[in-house]
Amino acid sequence: MISVQQNFLPVALLNEIISLKDEAIKSHSAKWYTSLSWPDNVRLCSGTICILSLEEYISVFKALYVAFDDKYQNYDFMVQLNVWTPGSYIPWHKDGSKDFASTIYLNADWDVNAGGIFLYKDTQGDIRGEFPEFNKMVVNNNQVEHHVTMIPHSAKEDRVTIQVWGWRNDNAK
Repeated sequence: MISVQQNFLPVALLNEIISLKDEAIKSHSAKWYTSLSWPDNVRLCSGTICILSLEEYISVFKALYVAFDDKYQNYDFMVQLNVWTPGSYIPWHKDGSKDFASTIYLNADWDVNAGGIFLYKDTQGDIRGEFPEFNKMVVNNNQVEHHVTMIPHSAKEDRVTIQVWGWRNDNAK
């Protein structure tokens, strides 16, 4: 099941993470890694997606997700910031061992012609889509097959997202 929440993150947190991204890019930080390490069936011939761990924000995001839906109390989280460069996309896939995956869009004004659209198959197999909108969260709770369309080389900016992954932990308190 796909669920959507507009204006998910507090503005102060959004600004803090955007500043962190800008600083990390300027500092040439070794904290970045890339989509080159992903499995071949997910990476295919995609352009590079640059990834920055937001491990220090896990407890903040967990609290936000639990406030959104208390079922997330029993999940372990991973949080990362993704910078999608021209030519990057993700082909049709399911998220493997993850119990949920979500995307929060950080671009203030995303051009409809710049790709990066989240496509998924609904329960009837019809293809649906979610357009990137600032501070919109899209959650994939049930291993729904999905795809992110390519960012063209004509895009005026990189697509920037926060990815949150969760695994059920029945021992979590």
